[in-house]
Amino acid sequence: MKILELAMYDADFFSSFGDSLLALGKELKKNGDQMIICFPRKRNWMRVFEQEGFQLEIIPMQKIFDFRAIKVLSNLLKKHRIDIVHTHFGLESQVIGCLAKFFTSHKIKIVWHWRSPLRSDILEREKISVFLRMKFFFGNPLYRGFDKCCVSKHVVISNEIYNILLARKITKQKKIKIIYNGIDIDKYNLKVIEQQTIPLQDINVPLIGNISNFNPPKDHFTFLLAAKLVLKKYSQAKFMLVGDGPTQKEVENYGKKLGINSNLLFMGTQSDVRGFIKACDFTVLSSLHEGFGNVACESLALECPVVATRVGGIPIIVRDNETGFLVPLKDPKAMAERILYLIEHPLERIRLGKNGRKLVKQKFTTRRWAQEMRSVFMDVLGNS
Repeated sequence: MKILELAMYDADFFSSFGDSLLALGKELKKNGDQMIICFPRKRNWMRVFEQEGFQLEIIPMQKIFDFRAIKVLSNLLKKHRIDIVHTHFGLESQVIGCLAKFFTSHKIKIVWHWRSPLRSDILEREKISVFLRMKFFFGNPLYRGFDKCCVSKHVVISNEIYNILLARKITKQKKIKIIYNGIDIDKYNLKVIEQQTIPLQDINVPLIGNISNFNPPKDHFTFLLAAKLVLKKYSQAKFMLVGDGPTQKEVENYGKKLGINSNLLFMGTQSDVRGFIKACDFTVLSSLHEGFGNVACESLALECPVVATRVGGIPIIVRDNETGFLVPLKDPKAMAERILYLIEHPLERIRLGKNGRKLVKQKFTTRRWAQEMRSVFMDVLGNS
């Protein structure tokens, strides 16, 4: 069995997605299968795959109907005699993968991996141009057409995305498989990470973390409003924000407007967030929508409980009063109440954190993810 992984993924560092692909490659190799990985451009961190014996190919995917990318992919499919194309991250890779199949062989199977909700389902929560609204509106028929003629299986990372595909009539129930994301639990050795923890402050001062890039869907503004409410009672508390992005300056200015910037720690992008998470008493995720919420998994793997909005796949990981607390969207008061509760109940933080690590080890590892993905591939080929 030969699998080609097609990913519109151009991050600056390895991340949990890289861990997942590496685990999948090892699982396939263990069973005598082969994996070829395609990215839009070469990055230094990709050497890890080559060191493990996996072949990398570069396909510069820049737009949905990128005919140069389609031609390059078609040649690769013939060269490696690929059985399955597994696409990740966006309509570009989905469309390019399907069109390359037309120019190659109808025997090739396509598996679409949905890592976020369809953009048409989040329009109400974001300000989007008329052009993009039209693009998303006409996207549904495009998805349906490719589903009928090309796609053998849809893998989704949460129940929310599963329901969206059915509600939008993109595909049929029997063609969808829910496989939750995973993290490499071996990288979350508590004793090792404790030695790498970032010494940021006096241990007696509460430190609350928000580990997410600065984009509108992350809603840092609600997080800052909650922080202001918390500071009325704990004026020395610190709120650490790790990441960067287009809304960072706006968030910094909002912090100044609220008069709380002296309590905010902007740490920028970090290639390894484990030490930063472990330095926190707990973390907060204020997102308006999430496909899955890998950072919640990372936090819980380090026995760090999470306060998060009840969106997307988050409730699968952050189980209310079991591994953390869930709060409504855009509700700084409810968020502040849960933050205050965790500040004032250190034993509860320990209980929730230990429950969280146990849950991640049982259900959300890359090893489990890779095994389930290989089963999907076997099923797809078995139904040919």
